[in-house]
Amino acid sequence: MALLFAFILLILLPGEALAWGPGVHMAIGNHVLTHVHLLAPGVAAVLTAHPEQFLYGCLSADIFIGKGSKFTPTHSHNWDTGKALLRQAEDGKAQAYAYGYLSHLAADVIAHNYLVPNMLGFSAGRGKFAHTYVEMLADLQVEWPRNQASRIFRIPHPEADNSLVLTMGQKKLPFTIKKRIFRQSLHLVEEKSYKRSLRLFRGFLPFARKEAFITEAITHAQDLVMDLLRNPQRSPVLECDPIGSQNLDQVRRFQRKQRSYYNARGEGIIFPMDTRLEPCLQDFGGTDDRFSQFSA
Repeated sequence: MALLFAFILLILLPGEALAWGPGVHMAIGNHVLTHVHLLAPGVAAVLTAHPEQFLYGCLSADIFIGKGSKFTPTHSHNWDTGKALLRQAEDGKAQAYAYGYLSHLAADVIAHNYLVPNMLGFSAGRGKFAHTYVEMLADLQVEWPRNQASRIFRIPHPEADNSLVLTMGQKKLPFTIKKRIFRQSLHLVEEKSYKRSLRLFRGFLPFARKEAFITEAITHAQDLVMDLLRNPQRSPVLECDPIGSQNLDQVRRFQRKQRSYYNARGEGIIFPMDTRLEPCLQDFGGTDDRFSQFSA
């Protein structure tokens, strides 16, 4: 029942759904907090002092569910939004929140340009149902403390919320409504019945058995977040598109016969990774030989 309600909720919302599920963002955020010694000293000090503000930032970009996958100046997944939050931060809490927000965008560079387009390209599954199911499958691959995300969202963060609303040119009431909806979705994801139900669906979609590819993509996303927080001004991930506009648009127009061609040839990667990200993965977990350019 929890899984069915989650699907209905996301499918009714306009535009694309999330990128990674909240579980992946929480798992990556927790990984960062246990490896702060690898980050830039100033960033490490801020995150150590304000871990919950950082984790709140790691989830906040997805409060704006339904923004679609086309670039707009007010899209929540713009680097300009995250950079503005950091630039306007007046204390450590605001800085930690901004670094969390930027970390979310870095992780979504992999999700929107690499994981989701390739997973949809592997099969005939298209649209919100397939996109949402990919995100949910990714959450099955990670562990994070149960109720951690909803607990963080129960804590008031008025300064962070006001800063985000102002930066994006939003009105407070629609933001409050969307935040409440997103908080309810966190409760669903944290239910044990959610994961049990999700596992039952694995046999219905061809890409459900590609756990190794999903795990690889999560590792890449984690590496990009670590690189960003080690080089917050110069990380190559800042040159890439967190929305994934180009690849997500292409996969929508991907024809069934093209999918059949790739499946017959055993080709796994339809949308390769950006060559600019190679140094990040070399530093944090090895190289990958499947690189090419995607949109900046």
